Amino acid sequence: LLGITSLWFCYDHQSKFFTKLSPIPITNVLTTKKTGNTPCVVSATVDDIRDMIERVRPTIAFGLELSIPKDYIHQRASGINHIICELAQKNNVRIGFSSSLIIKNTGMKQAQILGRMSQNIELYRKYHVDTVIASFADHPYDMRSPADLKSLFITLGMHPSDAAKSLMEIPTK
Repeated sequence: LLGITSLWFCYDHQSKFFTKLSPIPITNVLTTKKTGNTPCVVSATVDDIRDMIERVRPTIAFGLELSIPKDYIHQRASGINHIICELAQKNNVRIGFSSSLIIKNTGMKQAQILGRMSQNIELYRKYHVDTVIASFADHPYDMRSPADLKSLFITLGMHPSDAAKSLMEIPTK
């Protein structure tokens, strides 16, 4: 079963593919709705990422790599910059990497997303931003083992200890 010990949901509704009868125990359910004053997980866009990290302060923000349609000539437009990294570090917002984002996109779009993730990893390392690696899958076939995810993100430029930490730490803010 991919070496996964539990599932955490990040949906407004429970997925029809993952049920309580799953052989993998479902230990907690996270939603994108607000719990108290802070949403647990949010999918971010460029228009609102700075405001979201500065004011809303979610536990995890992910999907930044899809937010910009076109890259610049000498660098990737990866949805993140040094200001957002400093705000995320200061406000204890973790940035999530989604493996299903890579799986669902093919061809040039997949290469573009991988390049943006690689650039973002460099920024997160420089500004000491905490990261989370997860599948964010809406179908069981989109899930990958932790060892596969760790290898992928090490290849993209993440330090092995950071990749292991990003897989193991579950934020409970």
